[in-house]
Amino acid sequence: MATNFKLSNAAASACAGNGVNLGLLPLLAGAKIHLYDGTQPTHPDIAIGTSYNDFCSAVPVTLASPAGTVSNGVITMGTVTSGTCTYTGTPTWFRIYASDGSTVLADGTVGEAGCDLNFNTTDFISGGTIAVSSWTITVPAH
Repeated sequence: MATNFKLSNAAASACAGNGVNLGLLPLLAGAKIHLYDGTQPTHPDIAIGTSYNDFCSAVPVTLASPAGTVSNGVITMGTVTSGTCTYTGTPTWFRIYASDGSTVLADGTVGEAGCDLNFNTTDFISGGTIAVSSWTITVPAH
């Protein structure tokens, strides 16, 4: 028999963290975003080692605390503090670390359109600013 498990909007919001229940949103408070090149690991629990270039190793992009708001399972980030680019090239994926800088929360794709985190350009230059003007993460419902 096939699986067809789906969340309601209320359940997706609870998973995202709707301010009443725990969820992803509280974990994102003060989280650090690092951008990498190469092939994204198959899941966030895989250690990445030194084979990837970290585009913001010195000053990562940092989420606010609280990180944002939730509506129907969509987390809309609040103010995102810019990072400083430490590598010249093109990032292809990101990893979100909790505010402690080491606990891995999630991975996603980086690009200019149709990715989990989109930038106006992905031609990054060492010493430049890495700015995120707006960003949403969706915990899927039905």
